[in-house]
Amino acid sequence: MAELTQTIDQQVWESCKAGAEEAAAALRGALDLDQLDLEIGDPVAYTNEAFSGAFSGPGLVVMLVVEGRAALMLLPESIPWLPTWCAQPDATGQSKLDTLAQELAFTLFPENASIDQNQAKMVNDLAGTVDRGKPDEETSVIPIVLKTGGQTSDEITSKAYLVWPINELKSIFEANQSTPSRPKSGSSKNAPANRVKPKASVDDLPVYAKSLLRVKVPVVVILAQKRQKIGKVLQLGPGSILQFDKSCEETLDLNVGNQEVAKGEAVKVGDKFGLRVTSMVMPDERFCTIRLR
Repeated sequence: MAELTQTIDQQVWESCKAGAEEAAAALRGALDLDQLDLEIGDPVAYTNEAFSGAFSGPGLVVMLVVEGRAALMLLPESIPWLPTWCAQPDATGQSKLDTLAQELAFTLFPENASIDQNQAKMVNDLAGTVDRGKPDEETSVIPIVLKTGGQTSDEITSKAYLVWPINELKSIFEANQSTPSRPKSGSSKNAPANRVKPKASVDDLPVYAKSLLRVKVPVVVILAQKRQKIGKVLQLGPGSILQFDKSCEETLDLNVGNQEVAKGEAVKVGDKFGLRVTSMVMPDERFCTIRLR
């Protein structure tokens, strides 16, 4: 289990680079944005003199706790697309912020970093929030460039920051009871929008669930199978013929991770062998007997 120290700078930076696209998707979903891209900068040592100006003023803080130490993602209020509802979120808005913190934990940190706690909250003073966390000589900062509008003249570029490790957790959000922010010019999104999609898809999954889709599993097509005594198996050699009870006209089984998921028929794809799926196999139902005492 990794601790948040400068000794894993490279791991965190590489994880941030690899998860930038999914982190951008998490921010788009939570903050009601149609378009947002992230560019991860190089980590630098934190000093109050170097970052006091960048951290000045209110902003959104996403806190991720690992083994008693924290990493803070800071999004200054000066970012033009940061919704004003973040200052006083309703139940829906708070749910979006909580989900954002959870998703960023899965996308911005190495797999061996076990996230114990995550929280997102608007604060009055980013610099004061960082100072109350008692950064030390090990504390580093990764600048994150945020781009909206795509490669056009309407592109807006802002900057967020990932700061770690932070040592004092209890006092981070003290004296940060925010008041509603003044509406930003050109922003009509003052409250979270409940988007209703006519049909569920993979894109609707939260980012931490999408990460499961990257897990590799064996995909096996079973032509036929039978059980044989070990003695007969040891007698096999070149030229041996195994006879199966399965007919050549029967469908083939498709197994994923040792679980049958579909049936199909053999096809030729160029000079390769393929399988055309003809039907899906539903998982077996499992019942547990309830015994009354």
